[in-house]
Amino acid sequence: MKNGEIQGKEIVEKETKIKQSIGQQGAQKKVNFFRNEVETVLKSGKKERIAKLKMQLIEFINADNIFYQSKKAEVQSLLSRLDNYSNKQQNNNSPEKFPWKVVVPVSLLAVILIITAWVVIRKRKRISQITKTKTKSTN
Repeated sequence: MKNGEIQGKEIVEKETKIKQSIGQQGAQKKVNFFRNEVETVLKSGKKERIAKLKMQLIEFINADNIFYQSKKAEVQSLLSRLDNYSNKQQNNNSPEKFPWKVVVPVSLLAVILIITAWVVIRKRKRISQITKTKTKSTN
């Protein structure tokens, strides 16, 4: 009976070791997959794929799987790379710090004022020329 118990315990221990090995390998495969995906997504720059991969990484980090927890730091660094890339892209896509919303209307207003002043000056010159010619013709 003792041999049966010893063999039963050995079987349970071996089964546990096999499950741990499978779990660790599965977690490592998942991390390798994520690493390859991050590289691919960063090269493509597609926002939809980046967002989807971010969600997958967050799910992995928040999972209750014991084997995933040992790989949490690696996945966190991959998520940070995606976040940094996204932030960099947003900064590159944002308009420059030059205040175009102010400059354009002010410039248009200045052009309108210059044209208006030019038209008024021309009219005054014409009026003064007309009055001069009328005064000369009456004399």
